[in-house]
Amino acid sequence: RNSIAMAFTRFSGIWVLWLALHFTTSAARTNHSETCEIATAREENHYGSSGGIVMFPKMTEEIRAILHSDWSTLGGDGILGRMKTDGVLEFAHGKDNFYTHLAGTFGVLKAWNQPDDISYCGILHTAYSGDLFQFFLWDAMEDKDRSTVQDLIGKDAEALVYSFGTINRGHLGGFEAAQTNATIMKPFEPNDSYMVRSRVTESQQVEVTSEDAAKILMVTIADYMDQMVDTNGWRDHHQVEIADRLYPGDGRPAVAFYWFSNVCHAIKPLLERTPPIFNQCSTILDINDETKARDAYWYATLNEAELDDLQLIHYHEKAVSYNPFIAEPHVMLSQIYFRQGKFYEAAVEARQAIEKFYTLATNWDKRRSYAHWVGFARMLLLRCNRRMQNLTHLPYHDTSQDAYTSAKGLNLASIHDIAAEMKSYEEV
Repeated sequence: RNSIAMAFTRFSGIWVLWLALHFTTSAARTNHSETCEIATAREENHYGSSGGIVMFPKMTEEIRAILHSDWSTLGGDGILGRMKTDGVLEFAHGKDNFYTHLAGTFGVLKAWNQPDDISYCGILHTAYSGDLFQFFLWDAMEDKDRSTVQDLIGKDAEALVYSFGTINRGHLGGFEAAQTNATIMKPFEPNDSYMVRSRVTESQQVEVTSEDAAKILMVTIADYMDQMVDTNGWRDHHQVEIADRLYPGDGRPAVAFYWFSNVCHAIKPLLERTPPIFNQCSTILDINDETKARDAYWYATLNEAELDDLQLIHYHEKAVSYNPFIAEPHVMLSQIYFRQGKFYEAAVEARQAIEKFYTLATNWDKRRSYAHWVGFARMLLLRCNRRMQNLTHLPYHDTSQDAYTSAKGLNLASIHDIAAEMKSYEEV
């Protein structure tokens, strides 16, 4: 009798455990299904139903200026004009010449709506060298050189450049630990300060206010984001006697969004204007998630010829799920869906890519320029919208006349017409 009771108890326990697991799994599936339905509803509400077109996101004045290299609109043409010297134009920086990097950093900060002292610091951030960058344009120890920089960008911006080029930024609010160990930084507090190492003071120490520290680190994020390649020209070659890897490497993106987002979150309380990145600096990306995203994207990139469409979709969706702030996987997904004839899905991916390119004001995959990535994504969206309307994928000029067919049988399309049609689809 005892044996029967024990067996019944054991069976009852197993049965209860099975029921718990069954209903838990069912509940999870139901919740996942509901989540998918909600996501689909939101997508259709945001982009329109699959029967219509997907509008182009509005291009801001700042993004348009970056794409056109129109630095006058951003207020930087005079400064950048003075930077067109042999040294700046001919010095190979991380992935471009030095001039392109300085202009890119400035453009990013302007697109993030940063005030003039931060943005102009971005143009000349390493004018006096840096804690990691051993080259300089002007001598921080010479008053006449400092006066020249002050005349170019103003005293407030020059003071930030001076600090940027002469102190150890790693001691600003735990920045070094955030970079090297992914340690979460505490939010900066007003009227606080940090004692950091300085190369230009007798004591080799200087006090930096938390407000100035936040500005310096804002420029640091833009600086790194403009050049984040895995193999960097100045860092991995110019400053190394014998480099252990060949430049430019394979072009793989670096892993750095984890500390960008960490720093952004920490300095947000002291920023005059919060940049749009990382959900207005409210989200911190985990380093492991970022690494998984980069590796999934890069695996698909290197093995494209061996992977079928389902596998490519899997890896690019994985990249997006682990790092939702990068645009390039959406560009890949859009191309795959387009060739499958899924034009609405392709359009949604292209739209998301453009939105993320506009938010970052730079590109994550540096194998192509920012302007090229944006232009390619916009062409994808145009072609998707035309195919959803049962039109030819390009607005051919006049197919009734042989004169508008190339000598090899290609229907000609006006680039001006293409640009105008893109604008007609753009949100107001």
